[in-house]
Amino acid sequence: MRIFIYDDDPETLDSLVTYLSCENNELYPFVNLSKAIKFARQTDNSIDVAIIDGGFDSGEAGVEISVILRNNNPDARIIILTGFSEPSVMDILEKYNIELYEKPQDVSRLIDEFGCI
Repeated sequence: MRIFIYDDDPETLDSLVTYLSCENNELYPFVNLSKAIKFARQTDNSIDVAIIDGGFDSGEAGVEISVILRNNNPDARIIILTGFSEPSVMDILEKYNIELYEKPQDVSRLIDEFGCI
């Protein structure tokens, strides 16, 4: 499975990479926003799953990356991982068929669905 991961917190990103690393998963982790956006723009049906930080510091960026990935990867499963949700963001998530997982409780759900441990 080809998994795109963006989180602006290096420790959180490292944890996700650790939990999702195995021979069945090909990971594309990013902590740098501009590199994540550049990669997202270059994908063309090459991502199966995207896990994107939608936290306070990167909420708008997370939505932007999600929309870019959705447009380039219409069949991908896109998940925003956040500790809060804004009503205005919820409309965008629904429009682009983007799932919302809550931190920290849904992190174990991610590991169960896509992890290898």
